[in-house]
Amino acid sequence: MFVCHAQQTEAEKDILKLMEVNGSEANYDLAFEQIVSQFKMMKPNVPQLTWDMAKREVFDKEIVELNKKLIPVYQKNFAPAEIKQLIEFYQSPLGKKLVDGTMKSWEEKLQGLSFLKVHRTIIVNLLKIDHIEGNLIQIGVHKLPVSEQFKGQLMERMFGGNWTNHI
Repeated sequence: MFVCHAQQTEAEKDILKLMEVNGSEANYDLAFEQIVSQFKMMKPNVPQLTWDMAKREVFDKEIVELNKKLIPVYQKNFAPAEIKQLIEFYQSPLGKKLVDGTMKSWEEKLQGLSFLKVHRTIIVNLLKIDHIEGNLIQIGVHKLPVSEQFKGQLMERMFGGNWTNHI
């Protein structure tokens, strides 16, 4: 996703690499998934091909532009050697553990309480859920996606063994 067509310096390439390995790319993709899930509720007849094209032709291109604007921020705050050190860190087992393990550590901290992971990067307080419809939960004005992977566990926690009557 972080492809730029203009000639880049080594320092700029390193900054883009850092944004890739520190989890920024995954967060951008998650944000797009959450936005599209909201639009799919409002426009259920729009084919998946349209959403895929919007991601490729609009969202991904805007992310490239955003990253171009972030490069000077990194350059202002980090020397090129520090960027390389950060890349090395995020590619190390400990760095990967930090990026991948943050959600897992929160899950463990909240285990046994009224919280549940409902999506790859979303943990919710079950007591705050106002409504469940399909693969979306509503908490106040916010609608959040529920992954198929976690839906059964959500329904079990919300409604007990007889949750199929609540779909």
